[in-house]
Amino acid sequence: GDVTISAVYKPSFELAGDLYAWYQISPGRYGVILLDMMGHGISSSLVCMYIYSTLKDAITGLGDPEAVMKELNRRMNQLHMPDRLENYYFTAIYFVLDTAEQTIEYVNAGHPAGIAIVDDEVKLMTKGCCPLGFFEDIDVTKGVIPFKKGARILLFTDGLSEGLEEEYEDAISKLVSSLQEQGMDDPKELFERLQLSSEMLQDAKDDMCLVMVSTNGGA
Repeated sequence: GDVTISAVYKPSFELAGDLYAWYQISPGRYGVILLDMMGHGISSSLVCMYIYSTLKDAITGLGDPEAVMKELNRRMNQLHMPDRLENYYFTAIYFVLDTAEQTIEYVNAGHPAGIAIVDDEVKLMTKGCCPLGFFEDIDVTKGVIPFKKGARILLFTDGLSEGLEEEYEDAISKLVSSLQEQGMDDPKELFERLQLSSEMLQDAKDDMCLVMVSTNGGA
């Protein structure tokens, strides 16, 4: 099946702390990640760059969500200098979309739940582990979502849900109802649909990022 991957990113006035990437792992298999670096200031951006430099090898080399998250956690732990004042860690959601097997395998590391709409059903992507960079060893639980007809997946960072609504549940239901509309595969349109007021975007302390992936099922 065809796979469409697109993103919209609105950085805050501070340095960027959100990062997304996707790579084709093999024919029909795509790895997609969105992460949100915690800890602010210049070193946060450097940590982002360091992690970004490791993503391609981790995703194309390991692929599997459990293995990738463990590798990224290991990389973050390598950064722990004993005299470091600030502790950097990140939340992330990473999934592998397999169009041949028709599965979405994912791990959520302390991140807002991704939303998957598969065969007209809504699934929240909540399974996983703690944020990465806290502990040497982490237990990781992989979630698996099968689909038959097609899948549409939305990942977002919490700048978005905070901006949308004080009520997180409201934010999720707004996102879900917009996502369920026929032909909704442009995150920019989704972003505008959420009617974020310009003042709110100016006040946003946090970056906002939406990553949307859709596949139409049948190979």
